[in-house]
Amino acid sequence: MKRLNRYIEMIRKQFPETMSKEQFYKIAHISKATAQGLLSSGIVPCTDSGKKTRRYTIRTDDVVKYLEDIHFDPRKFQAPRALRYTKESGDFFSHMNDAQRAQLRKHFEQYFKCCDDLMSAIMVADQLGYSKSAVAKWCESGKVKSFYVSGKYLIPKICLIDYLMSSEAMCVRQKSFRYELLLKEFLEKKGERKE
Repeated sequence: MKRLNRYIEMIRKQFPETMSKEQFYKIAHISKATAQGLLSSGIVPCTDSGKKTRRYTIRTDDVVKYLEDIHFDPRKFQAPRALRYTKESGDFFSHMNDAQRAQLRKHFEQYFKCCDDLMSAIMVADQLGYSKSAVAKWCESGKVKSFYVSGKYLIPKICLIDYLMSSEAMCVRQKSFRYELLLKEFLEKKGERKE
């Protein structure tokens, strides 16, 4: 506890009021993808400017609260794993009717509404918590329709949503934190998943 208090004191001196996402993940000793998931889901409060760079501003007080919470109860911030292995959620996504598929599409559209209609692989990776190389592989293999322009992949937002709604994407064993959270949020809205 003394060690944590000293670390928090040092953080407060270096960042009296706010910090960026990059500073947050380094301070918290977590990956960029985990930081993205915590911020975009609202688990760690932040101000989202919607910009492509320096998008998030996090209050130092909120980072301190996160560090204290995770120190005393690490399970509180565990990523929702193995969503597809629960019979309830697996059955739901396998047997969605047209109305449910339309609702899921709206759910994804709402999440991506601040993004451009044409997204780079880096932007997609940042939004979903996957690596840039994983997104590039989706494009190379044709899983996601894309354009290869000036040495980089550009992905139409509508094609990305088509892929995320596919059974292939939902059956991937190692989903990113953010993608699993998006599916979980949808299930909870529909009352299909109860903790």
